[in-house]
Amino acid sequence: MIVKFHLTVIAGILVLLVFSGQIFGQCTGCTVTISDDIAVPNFNDGDVVCIDFNRTIPINFQGRNNLTICIPSNRTVTGQFNDLFGTNATLNNYGILTQPENGGFNIGNNFTFNNFGNFEIRANATINGTVNSAPGSSFRILAGGSGISGNTSLNGTLNIQGNTFINGNLTIVNSGTNGLRINLSGDGLLRVQRNLVSNRGILAVDNSTIFVNGNFTSQTDGDVTNGTTLNNSATITVNGNTILNKPLTLNNNTSAILNGNLSIPNNGDSGANINNNSNLLVRGSTDVNGPIRFRDNSIGTFNGNVNLFNNAGSILDLENNSDVLIQSNLTTDQPNGGSVIVRNTSQLVICNQRPPTGENEGSFPPQSRWGSTIDPLPAYYGGCRLLPVEFLEFNASFTPQNRTSTISWATGKEWENSHFEIERAIDNVKSFEKIGEVEGVGYSDDVEKYSFIDEKLPLLGGIAYYRLKQVDFSGSFSYSDVVGVRIPPTIITKGVWRAFPNPTSGESFNLELINNREFNNEELSIRLVTSLANHKPIEGKDLKEISLKIADLLKKSPNGVYILEVNWGQKIEYI
Repeated sequence: MIVKFHLTVIAGILVLLVFSGQIFGQCTGCTVTISDDIAVPNFNDGDVVCIDFNRTIPINFQGRNNLTICIPSNRTVTGQFNDLFGTNATLNNYGILTQPENGGFNIGNNFTFNNFGNFEIRANATINGTVNSAPGSSFRILAGGSGISGNTSLNGTLNIQGNTFINGNLTIVNSGTNGLRINLSGDGLLRVQRNLVSNRGILAVDNSTIFVNGNFTSQTDGDVTNGTTLNNSATITVNGNTILNKPLTLNNNTSAILNGNLSIPNNGDSGANINNNSNLLVRGSTDVNGPIRFRDNSIGTFNGNVNLFNNAGSILDLENNSDVLIQSNLTTDQPNGGSVIVRNTSQLVICNQRPPTGENEGSFPPQSRWGSTIDPLPAYYGGCRLLPVEFLEFNASFTPQNRTSTISWATGKEWENSHFEIERAIDNVKSFEKIGEVEGVGYSDDVEKYSFIDEKLPLLGGIAYYRLKQVDFSGSFSYSDVVGVRIPPTIITKGVWRAFPNPTSGESFNLELINNREFNNEELSIRLVTSLANHKPIEGKDLKEISLKIADLLKKSPNGVYILEVNWGQKIEYI
């Protein structure tokens, strides 16, 4: 397990930062210290050079080998670094490092740049070594004068956990043995202001983000492992066109937002794999000469035409409850061109909107044509689809007295409606979980009303998002819109209430207020909680009446340990 700390120095004690499995201390073991703006001495191989000064003039590092350079967090260095071409050199920047405009920036082979602070240069850059960008850091390659746009050539490795900004084009060079060139994790951000051309692998995990303002092209080199892979809630956004000569793979709640056209060539390496609740959105047209595969509850939305071609690689494949909407047309260049596969409970709908609001369907090849493999219902392939349930309303409201959310909805029509599953997510709309189930009427042309009470709200509060998963008798399903309700945080008190006698069998039981400042005559909601069951709340304002009800409940309950949960206003106390 990798542990991440912010580095600091307190009272002369060195606190270490753990990053990417390595421990870096802040400027220790210095053999040479630069503490002014005068000329520097000759360096030796293996020196540890600490720049403990706001240096403004150049430093010539004389091409020494095994050199370590360190800039502490309280220093700003703007002097040009020259002759930093020795083998196994390391630069640790905790402060602010700015290289002169148009001075050029080259990280050679066997060179490691560990950036914990801020780095900026206005020049074109060549990276043949390794750049490690720590959480909270900034690495910026900007435009300079004389036509310098901040283009970057990457033949080494970028490990990004902070913010990395490249103003020009980023080209990942096809040379060397290292397949993975860009590795984003944590909350890392890579922003390329122009075009990204990748000849090698890109990996983004956790909540990291790739943003390309221009075009994104993954080139082919004969190794399909050198594609672009996103895992675990990572996101890629491309504002220009996307060409995938290598596969784009989305796993585990990841997203790709392609605002231009998507082209998947027919070269044997290309493709797009959308897996495990991931999402692909293409706003332009899509040319499918290589396979696009959706798996395991993944979603695809194509605003423009999706075009199939007469070759073996032209495949649109949906399996395991995937949901794909084509809002324009699904076309083929020949009657038998391309393959369409829809299996299990997946659905491929060619319509202007997802069911049930879609009305204008586009054109698409018939299901019976050669190359189509469509499973029987509940799999679906075709135009606008009417769902078995017509929703009239869907609402959520918070009840502060007993701290619950009430989810209510109504239907105007039901056909083969088995049940509704209530799903909830807290503070986001990515991680929905089932919290309950309500049986449907089945068949009805009348208004049917339903409700569900969510009693297990987070004590810390937040926004609770709810959606309904409507399931019909065949097992196919669809989702409602999402509604949200704000849950205020609960203030957990101590010493406001007293329950006595304790222990008790219920005889002479009393609940007494002992801190009047914390109670303003709000409605009380009392629950008796055990490891075996949660009893229904006892509500009211009369403490004597509530005490009698609790005593009666205790008399009927078996011996054991009980917790009394007292709710009033936005406060809660456990006795």
